[in-house]
Amino acid sequence: MDDQTWQRLVNDVAEHFEDITLKRGFQYYRQKRVAGLMDTGNGSLQAVVEGGEVYRVHVDLDFFEVSRCDCPVNGYCKHIAAVLMVYAERHGRSVHALANADTLAELRSAPVKSASSGGKVSSIDKLRKAKLEAASLAGANVDTWREWFRSCTARVADITRNPMFVKQALKTIRDNQPSLSAGEQPIFQLNARLYLLENLFAPLGNTSSYFLGYYSQLAVTDLVHELEGVLGAPLPAERDPVREARLLETLSFVRTGMLRHSQASPTFASVYGSMWQQWLYPAREPEVFAYEAELDRLAAEREALNGAYDSLYGALARARMQFYAGRDEEAMKELNATGRFRDGRSESALAFMDELKRGEEWPRLLAWLTGTEELFESDRRTIEPYFGLWDELVRENPEAESGMWSALIAMLPASGHFYEERLQHYGFWEVWLDYHLSIGTDPLELRATALQPAEKEAPEMLLPFYHQAVERYVSLRNRDGYKAATKLLKRLAKLYKKLKRSERWESFFDAFSERHSRLRALQEELRKGKLLS
Repeated sequence: MDDQTWQRLVNDVAEHFEDITLKRGFQYYRQKRVAGLMDTGNGSLQAVVEGGEVYRVHVDLDFFEVSRCDCPVNGYCKHIAAVLMVYAERHGRSVHALANADTLAELRSAPVKSASSGGKVSSIDKLRKAKLEAASLAGANVDTWREWFRSCTARVADITRNPMFVKQALKTIRDNQPSLSAGEQPIFQLNARLYLLENLFAPLGNTSSYFLGYYSQLAVTDLVHELEGVLGAPLPAERDPVREARLLETLSFVRTGMLRHSQASPTFASVYGSMWQQWLYPAREPEVFAYEAELDRLAAEREALNGAYDSLYGALARARMQFYAGRDEEAMKELNATGRFRDGRSESALAFMDELKRGEEWPRLLAWLTGTEELFESDRRTIEPYFGLWDELVRENPEAESGMWSALIAMLPASGHFYEERLQHYGFWEVWLDYHLSIGTDPLELRATALQPAEKEAPEMLLPFYHQAVERYVSLRNRDGYKAATKLLKRLAKLYKKLKRSERWESFFDAFSERHSRLRALQEELRKGKLLS
């Protein structure tokens, strides 16, 4: 245990234990009632203490507030104190320093100084100060909130940036948060998570040259889930000028984080989009959240950031505002500006079109689907939901079906799978067959589930498809080709029987076997397939 860790432990004991409890814990320590003390090596201690009964103790040295004992006290008890004294002894530290920690008046009335801290105010005093200041946060601006977050989480500031850091920091904020109005509370919670998010990315600075470590990335993922949870709850319906002011201040902070070219930009862009989608756009209060005003703010940020400006997220944000303002052509032009590439533009277009679907704005949805084809043509991640939106539109507006077919054909070959599915769904078997013949599809490579409907609905149209493939297999002049030809000939026999054309099948097969009678391997496969006796 180094000096800094020891001093922090002394401070924690002074902060949480009463003097009488420490004295009782010291007696338990002297009576050797602590057994099985185990140090896991990651700041966690476990032990059992014999009192009136045997109690289990868990101590978290990095985040003391979660330490616990299963005795009836349900707090900082003599059993925990005794365990800490055994731990101090094991590391050659003064047990008496812990036993008398509460009697040191300076830990209660003055900032704690230490050699390791360079005479700075200790994290305990920062937390105590944060508790005192919490009452004044109602109605305060976001910058004041952020200063309070800094003081409140000072005690966990030196913890490795991992999911536990997020958990412990949020617990500290939750345990000490002030009483706020119903309108302020969700925005306060959002800002707490944004503060921690910025804290996670802080070591990288404003560079895109480095990546977060594995555990830090896990922490970011946890925070994003937290943010989604906060934003997923609607704001109170009534107008609240204080809430609206805090919301605009928060939006300003998120906007800058998104547009500043750095590793954090994608995450802040996601929050920016969610804020508009969940809280701002549904409110539809242009006098407060004017889209034109937001476009002006985006332009001002671009000028202010200059070389550090992220042009991609700037374009996505401008497109969002133009979409909300009903300027669809400008929004699509913004998204289509650089053609086909996988950088979030197709996802943004999908988000806008989902909004139109929920609002049942079918004419606008049709315009967006036909105007953004290029964004989806080469993006496997979004092409499926894109055509899913076409299906939704056609169900509600059958007149749009011709537009769907035009998009499917224009986007071939990327749309091939979706084109084929819809040809089957609508029963366009002749077109389906022409498509497969044109691209040279091997019938045996098609799934049975794809062929069964065709064999049921349009068996006669499959005959040339199968005949052509049989001749191609035979022309390979190898055993595999003969096996494939035999397998397909058996399908042909069933089709002819289904069509009640058995005589025509026999005539064809007799001519086929006679024509290839010198191919002994083929004859063997035909006999194995019981096509020849």
